[in-house]
Formats: sequence, structure tokens, C-alpha cells
Amino acid sequence: MLNFYLYSVTSISLTVFYIAAVVLVNGLLRLWLGVDTGEETRKAIAGGAGFISVSLPMWWIHWRWLRLQFSQTQATDITWHRFYLFTIVCLNAMAILIGGSIGVTNLAGIILAIGDTTAKSLANAGIALFALLLSGGLWLHHWRQFKGEMGELLPRLAANPE
Repeated sequence: MLNFYLYSVTSISLTVFYIAAVVLVNGLLRLWLGVDTGEETRKAIAGGAGFISVSLPMWWIHWRWLRLQFSQTQATDITWHRFYLFTIVCLNAMAILIGGSIGVTNLAGIILAIGDTTAKSLANAGIALFALLLSGGLWLHHWRQFKGEMGELLPRLAANPE
């Protein structure tokens, strides 16, 4: 039951962090570029900062706890850990594809002088490229964990299959 708790809180807090970071950067870009300087944009910035300040430490604590649990795992628990890591890796790979595509599309629109105003298109490109970078970082972090932990665990299990 502890593992279910750890996987749930880790994935939920990572999702909240991701969404809050996108909301924060979107608000900052819109404010900085003068696209929208109203109260709603400032509320989005405050909300993004607030959710990040809680969700990131919560994810970090539970991620570390989850890794400690995994280091003491039995062969039957490997599937859940692999499923978690592959789910995060695959979701971030899709977000990289979508964020990169939207960002490049908006930049191409600016270069070709089509679509919305330059400031709005630039803000949209910026948020999409930020999502690309954030997803890339999360993908790399979880991919390294998968490669490292599986590489360490499999020989141990082969020597002592319980």
C-alpha cells in the first residue's frame, strides 16, 4: 500500500508542478511582452508560483522516498516501477513533440508575418518552447533513472530471485 501511495503522490505532484510551471511562464511572458497586463494575468502568475512552491518539494520528497523503496524492492515490484517510469517518459516525449511543433509553428508564423500580432505569437511560441524544455528535462531525468535503476537491480535479482 505504501508503494501505491508513493506512486500516486509522486505522479500527481509532478503533474501539478508541470501545469503550474506552464501557467507561471505563460503569465510572465504575456505580462512581459505586453500581451495581457490585467489582473487575471497577475493572478495566474501568483497561482503558478504558489502551486510550484508546494508541488515541487512534495514531488522531490516523495520521489526520493520512492527511489529508496525501489532500492529495497522484490522482483514482483519491478513491473510497477517500470510502468511508472515509462509512463512519465512517454508522456513527456509526447509533450516534447507537441510543444516543439507548436513553438516552431508560431516562430514560422512570425517569420512569415502570418497570424496574430507578433507579441501574442511570440508569447505563444515562448510558452510552447518552455513546455518543450520542461518536458525534455523531465524526460531525461526519468529516462536516466530507468536506465540506472534497472541496470543495478537486474543483476541483483538474477543472483537472488525471491
